[in-house]
Amino acid sequence: MENPRFLRTSERKLKALGRAVSRKKRGSKNRKKAVAKLGRQHERIANRREDFLHRQSAELVGRAALLATEKLAIKNMTRRARGTVESPGKNGRRPNPKALCLTALRLGGTGILPVQRGTGPLDTG
Repeated sequence: MENPRFLRTSERKLKALGRAVSRKKRGSKNRKKAVAKLGRQHERIANRREDFLHRQSAELVGRAALLATEKLAIKNMTRRARGTVESPGKNGRRPNPKALCLTALRLGGTGILPVQRGTGPLDTG
């Protein structure tokens, strides 16, 4: 599965829209319009990412009768993203590929198998 890099492909447009915002006078109606255009572009990128994940999860579910997922200690992995009181982290809303697959599985009627870390057939350690 190739990562499509939606932000990289839209960088030129984002740059132009950002410059357009910076050239407008603060508080003006034209600046508000330019900020709205920039926000819509960011929203388009987010929508493209989410659509990609939906398509990939649906394709995975369609190809496989059973999906195995690794049971990870995500709380330990996201400690820095949550941040602390002194320096709050960036904890934005991101689509969860595993949750999308689970949803597609429920709709498709196939099975899912949670696997504990270190117990899979390919695991050597």
